[in-house]
Amino acid sequence: MSPSPPILSKERPYASLRMALLPTLILGAMTRPAHAVEYLAALDPASPGAISFDDGFFPSGFGTKVDLSRFENANTALPGTYRADIRVNKEWKARADITLSDVQGKDSAMPCFDRVSLTAYGIDVGKVDAAAAEPTSSLKALPEAAFCGELGEYVPGAEAIFDVASQSLDITVPQLYELANAKGYVDPKYWDEGVNAGAINYNANLYQNSFGGRSRLSGYVGVDATANFGSWHLIHRSSFNWSEHNGRDYKTTANYLQHDVPKLMSQVYVGDFYTTGNLFDSVNLRGASLVSDDRMLPQSLRGYAPVVRGIAETNARVVIRQRGALLRELTVAPGPFEVNDLYPTGYGGDIEVEVLEADGRSKRFNIPFSATPQSLRAGQSRWEVAAGKVMEDRRKNTPLAAQGTYQRGLNDTVTAYGGVTLATGYGAALVGGALNTKAGAFSLDVTGAKAKVRGKRAQSGVSVRVAYSKSIVDTGTNFSLAAYRYSTEGFVGLNDLTYLRNATKLGEDSPLAFGRTRSQFTANVYQQLGSKGGQVFASAARRDYWGDQRKQVDFTVGYSNQWKSLSYSLSAQRTLETANNIRLPGQPGGVGENTGRTSHRDTRFLVSASLPLGSSDRAPNVNAWIERSTLAPASAQVGISGTALEDGQLNYNANFSRSSGNTSFSASAQYNASHGSINAGYSQGRGYKQVNAGITGGLVLHGGGHTWAPTLGETLGLVHAPGAEGARVGGNRRSRVDSNGYAVVTNLVPYQLNRVSLDPKGSSLDVELQETSKNIAPRARSVVRLDYKTISGRTVLVDGTLQSGDPIPFGAEVYDAEGNLVGMAGQGGQIIIRGVDKPSELTVRWSDKPDDSCKIQLNVGPRDTKSTSLERQSLSCSASAPAVSNLH
Repeated sequence: MSPSPPILSKERPYASLRMALLPTLILGAMTRPAHAVEYLAALDPASPGAISFDDGFFPSGFGTKVDLSRFENANTALPGTYRADIRVNKEWKARADITLSDVQGKDSAMPCFDRVSLTAYGIDVGKVDAAAAEPTSSLKALPEAAFCGELGEYVPGAEAIFDVASQSLDITVPQLYELANAKGYVDPKYWDEGVNAGAINYNANLYQNSFGGRSRLSGYVGVDATANFGSWHLIHRSSFNWSEHNGRDYKTTANYLQHDVPKLMSQVYVGDFYTTGNLFDSVNLRGASLVSDDRMLPQSLRGYAPVVRGIAETNARVVIRQRGALLRELTVAPGPFEVNDLYPTGYGGDIEVEVLEADGRSKRFNIPFSATPQSLRAGQSRWEVAAGKVMEDRRKNTPLAAQGTYQRGLNDTVTAYGGVTLATGYGAALVGGALNTKAGAFSLDVTGAKAKVRGKRAQSGVSVRVAYSKSIVDTGTNFSLAAYRYSTEGFVGLNDLTYLRNATKLGEDSPLAFGRTRSQFTANVYQQLGSKGGQVFASAARRDYWGDQRKQVDFTVGYSNQWKSLSYSLSAQRTLETANNIRLPGQPGGVGENTGRTSHRDTRFLVSASLPLGSSDRAPNVNAWIERSTLAPASAQVGISGTALEDGQLNYNANFSRSSGNTSFSASAQYNASHGSINAGYSQGRGYKQVNAGITGGLVLHGGGHTWAPTLGETLGLVHAPGAEGARVGGNRRSRVDSNGYAVVTNLVPYQLNRVSLDPKGSSLDVELQETSKNIAPRARSVVRLDYKTISGRTVLVDGTLQSGDPIPFGAEVYDAEGNLVGMAGQGGQIIIRGVDKPSELTVRWSDKPDDSCKIQLNVGPRDTKSTSLERQSLSCSASAPAVSNLH
């Protein structure tokens, strides 16, 4: 004999019933407006107290009258232990088990607390104790043991509400009784170290170039891989280049173990890595490092990586390096491009950009890149200790080195900092400070260094650096960085030392080989001209060298705005580069002899515009630009670009260009799938042709198998929702749950709260998500697992009637033979039944009276897995086996 189905079920939250009843109440409101406001207000969860339902809302002919008394108390919770999200003043604090207990005089079970849990939730129990100790206080003293009941009886003005529907505990408390944690703070004990897993980011491109009667085939593969073992992470970054004429070249840019140290708010690195370059030049070391990590601070207490911008005239390859280390290689379409997701190998050292056009031309430019002013908040520190062997690219005879730096915010105005670098035959010391004023942030530091190169006289010198930064919110002006550095002729940095020793070992004695930076100036200014006036921007860079008369000057100024749907920009760029001509071995004359100077001056003017052809999100854009240069003929381009397919997975563009009387054509497309991206391009002009293709994406290896993904970020989430194939992660069109129930969430923010949601759209109607969002605070480079509960089973829409022909009563509950709630009747006797996969006898009950129930026989056959429509049946409810009619 099957167990009796319960009258009430903890599995059916009040919120779900409220939504089921709402259409009926609205219908009743249309015929009885005098009662409408009263009853609709009763459905508001913010409306306290009991709810009463007027029988008049259920007109005659609606069916057998249903007993709704069991729904009169809103948000009623039963005693027990619940896994819930805890929020304090609307800010998430933890996901933990909470206990609800019956309290005398309360209709619903009340949450229980203790001193430890209140502290974990960010409530200052010391201040609460002090408030309770006041002679005039009516508060109860916080007990040492757990207590249950109204939180406001212990904490002044506090309230705790458990929401059964969302499984969350919302606590409100006056700010006075909150612990003084910064906004966005997540207690380190909730940082998730993730699971054992491997993650691989890959980027592969193949190029076929034909010009000048010759054809060249080349390829590139870039890999960024991480293997996670508990809280240890093994990182490997490398690139492989191949060409028919130059052979193959494999280069590793990083290969190290990383582990965070929460107690010290720092990271430890062991292997081949780059120092941060906050104060000294960033150096590639093979050794170990312990460095503070600002990411462990709340979001409100932190902050830089360069953005690479340029213009391509064809389907071009963009190669980005820093001090010879390859950071990124990608293919871009003709027109302006922007790369804002670099993995810098260090925070010091210019970014070197090369644009390789399809017709064989090459354009190079540098982005001066140095740290911003060193200001820190009062009491905040930033430090680094590192030691190992210098491993700069292709340099020999590199020394052992040790480096230490420390920065400290002395108060809200002054930051002091200093550091020491020691190496074989080398020593440097730095001291400086930063000052925050109303006029902006200034920093000044002085570095003294002494170096010895074998066979050369020891040399020493000083380098002085001044930096400035200012943002004027009222006027929209932003001086993002202005810096000047001057070094005496004898000053040598650690990178300079390795270069000099390498040059000496190779017998390079020319002044050019020993040229070192004498002075360098960089500045960037951005000005917003009101809400509709557009933006003005300017940047400048100047550098000269000791040992020769080389000089580099770059200046750019521009304006951009939008008129209706037309976006446009104008810019001018002035460049000057002078260099000495030095005789090289094999040339007539003395090696290293200066034979004169070469100077290149160029001024470029660019006008660009973009206009969508329509108002829809998928409307293609017409793009055009004209460029004029003093060293080259004017060039112009017009093209079209846009997205296609249902979710915009396909990006396309096509362009015609005109330069020096020659016309060229370029086209490219990229398909973005949940497993990665595929791209292809074609360019043709007078005397040249290029075809390229590539793939990018990511792969995560884990205990449940492997999961393909779009390009991965540093810190990942691994979603597991069994049976929910096709569901979207966070609304991301590219990230979907695969056939094994897994999906990857890219670019989680480490040490901060991340909310990850699942959208069931696209998944089977036979799968129900029991939860659609989770909060997680991952540790850096971890792969955190996010398990979402699902219920799989047939979903059937039943049109149910009684033997009298009337619909099954509204609100009636349907139970299977084991007493599990599988459905609830809506208007007209319609019931959605889930989880019944075989012919079953179901019990329908609409009150606690023995006679207010009946039975229906649900017949289900093989399910058409390709069908996207809801299965529907018409059933009669009676004491005997009813007749069945399928409505497909």
